[in-house]
Amino acid sequence: NGFYKSIYWTKEKMQSHAIQYSQAYATDLKKKTNYSFWSKDFNGMAFKTMLRQLISKWGIMSIDIQEALTKDMSVVNTDGSFNYVDTPPQQDIIKGNVEVTPSVDVPVEKIVEDKPKKVNLDELQDSE
Repeated sequence: NGFYKSIYWTKEKMQSHAIQYSQAYATDLKKKTNYSFWSKDFNGMAFKTMLRQLISKWGIMSIDIQEALTKDMSVVNTDGSFNYVDTPPQQDIIKGNVEVTPSVDVPVEKIVEDKPKKVNLDELQDSE
């Protein structure tokens, strides 16, 4: 419907928010370390925080909207079920329920991979 909303915070307000809600950032400031996401990428975390503030206050968070987003770009059948005409649902691709036919001569093992592996964030931080 054309609605839009903007909010603005000063850097001091954002830093106060980060200290209040992120113990890791508060500890980084006290110990002068650089381990938290807030310390490593303050601007990125600030953007995420502002987006979250906007969505939580002004966003439409109803079940109907969630359902509409799920069914977007799909054909809804008379029984209420839906299917995607152009592309299969992402969960089917991830589960391997979709047969992939390569358009070029590439070995299938290069195209079809196993399920995404879980990453331990502690191991990533230790390796840096």
